[in-house]
Amino acid sequence: QVLERALASLDTAVAISADSARLLAFARVGRGRALLGLGRYAEAAVAVAAVPTGFSYAVQYPTDQMANFFRLQSGNWRYNMADAEGVNGLSFRTSGDPRTTAVQNTSANGRPVYQPVRHSTTGTSPIVLASGFEARLVVAEAALATGGWWLSGLNALRNHLPVLQALT
Repeated sequence: QVLERALASLDTAVAISADSARLLAFARVGRGRALLGLGRYAEAAVAVAAVPTGFSYAVQYPTDQMANFFRLQSGNWRYNMADAEGVNGLSFRTSGDPRTTAVQNTSANGRPVYQPVRHSTTGTSPIVLASGFEARLVVAEAALATGGWWLSGLNALRNHLPVLQALT
């Protein structure tokens, strides 16, 4: 139900953002995500087909807000990056995935605190919410589900790795 509601909202966003290429591409990537989640692979691939590979929708917050988000409170960091928490938690810090690299700091009470390297804790780096690379990954996942060209699509993205790293 959540994905269906999101899809309805994103359909509205597509309809009213037709005069803004940036917002239209952002809404199309969101539609692709929702359609993948619903198992509607062919529709997901169509939804993101017009999103340029070089597209990036990023946000950046004022440095004082980001510093407040991560700052020390009562000797402890407000947020800590998880790793294999609970029974079936994902291994964020130890996965080896460059998107989840963390730096270890120490709180005032001597406990280790992990912060993501991908985004600056001071707000100096933009946070990419949607990208053309993600659109290509939606198409590749749809192809994988339907027995299509998924591997060649991923290899094409690997050839653009410096561009991908600049977007993330």
